Amino acid sequence: MAGLRLSILDQSPVPEGSTGADAIRNTLDLAELADSLGFHRYWLAEHHGPPMLASSSPEALIGPLAMRTGRIRLGSGGVMLPHYSPYKVAETFSVLAALAPGRVDLGLGRAPGTDPYTAFALQRDRRQAAPDDFPEQLAELLAYLGDGLPEGHPFARLAALPGDPERPEPWLLGSSPQSAIWAAELGLPYSFADFINPDGAAIAATYRERFQPSRWGAEPRVTVGVLAVCAETGEEAQRLAASGRMLHRMLRAGRPIQVPPPEKALRFLESQGAGTATPGRRGVVGGPEEVRAGIEAVAEAYGADEILVLTITHDHGARRRSHELLAEALGIGAAQEIGPAETTPIAPTCPGSVGCSPQDGEREEPKPMDPQRLHEISLFKNFPLSDIEEISPFADEVSVPEGKVLVREGDYSYQFMAIEEGTCEVTRDGGHVADLGPGDFFGELGLLEKSLRTATVTAKTPMRLITLDGWDMKRVERAMPGAIERLRDIVEERRPPGS
Repeated sequence: MAGLRLSILDQSPVPEGSTGADAIRNTLDLAELADSLGFHRYWLAEHHGPPMLASSSPEALIGPLAMRTGRIRLGSGGVMLPHYSPYKVAETFSVLAALAPGRVDLGLGRAPGTDPYTAFALQRDRRQAAPDDFPEQLAELLAYLGDGLPEGHPFARLAALPGDPERPEPWLLGSSPQSAIWAAELGLPYSFADFINPDGAAIAATYRERFQPSRWGAEPRVTVGVLAVCAETGEEAQRLAASGRMLHRMLRAGRPIQVPPPEKALRFLESQGAGTATPGRRGVVGGPEEVRAGIEAVAEAYGADEILVLTITHDHGARRRSHELLAEALGIGAAQEIGPAETTPIAPTCPGSVGCSPQDGEREEPKPMDPQRLHEISLFKNFPLSDIEEISPFADEVSVPEGKVLVREGDYSYQFMAIEEGTCEVTRDGGHVADLGPGDFFGELGLLEKSLRTATVTAKTPMRLITLDGWDMKRVERAMPGAIERLRDIVEERRPPGS
């Protein structure tokens, strides 16, 4: 596939028997290798708390990597903005951009990058749950990086950044329709996590269709994050990839571990009756030609001209070799021009401020369903509503097959789902909690339950669901004062005794 760029997303995996410090040194080593091989960009993930990843602070590593590399773009994949002050993020990445002019990306995400307990520990103010105000945070941050906040805004005088005139290039990360809509409306480049949601091609198409040119670019740009392991033979690649499959299964079971050796992982997977694929996840695993074909197929499906590979192996030498084989198979080389931010700037547009968010400006709202019909079977049937679109303007109807896992314990979901047809089972810690059917709802339980725990929801029969995407607590409170407390009461009423 001519012109396909290859990049790296690094989570700094911690192999069993080693330390986080070892993993960080491995990241420095891999970035230097990537620079020499001709990879286009190197992004560092943000995860907090797990024993298997040391990637808690991408901003702390970008500076050292800038000193060790000469051409590759460096960035966050990404900064989980809800944990931080937008102004502090703008200042930090302005400094980094000054250290590596034209080479720094600021990838931004909404997910917590951790479990609810650790997310709470990251909060500065622990008297109450953090507000769900990502759109406002994003708009404020873009204003600092762009033309500044509007006159009269309380922070309008904060126009200068310490690294001026250098600025990072902002990207929005995501794995859901909502992130695609925000990226499109703000005119931001978009990076989709296929390794989280392998059904994202339609979401990327929506991003392109809705894209609004901005100071950040005249045309939509999509990169795709793909889980990949390459070795000299397909058999060896599958052996190496077993470590990541066991890691994922243990994480989903609520028992996170360091990256296990392949032999240990293979014995575990055999005992579980697991094959070479992880349900609900796509991995491109094999020899060089097989992986090249797999990566090109993903890029074609998304219409992307760049792939970020995420590689998890126990042995760092195997991870290095995987990237060497990928670079050779896809024909990338250090002669590629990397240069400054790859945007085509146009006339600036005001990205907004704290009071001017992506959800407040003019736009054509999708209305695939009649609001009254949605109201009759939705989560909010217990409350009087004049217009459900005050809560969620992005309602849609989906079908799911029997056995599909709709929500996984330990995950955050920024959707509510109301059941129209079919049944599903709710489990927690491996035990049965409840069966749900038409008229019931689920999702976002981690934010509503006082215990901050989530549950796993699995379809018992083929189902039709109404998804309410793009909702947030502030919208609910504006439309229905007191609704959130009532929703918590409903969750408590449904909770089985002793759970």
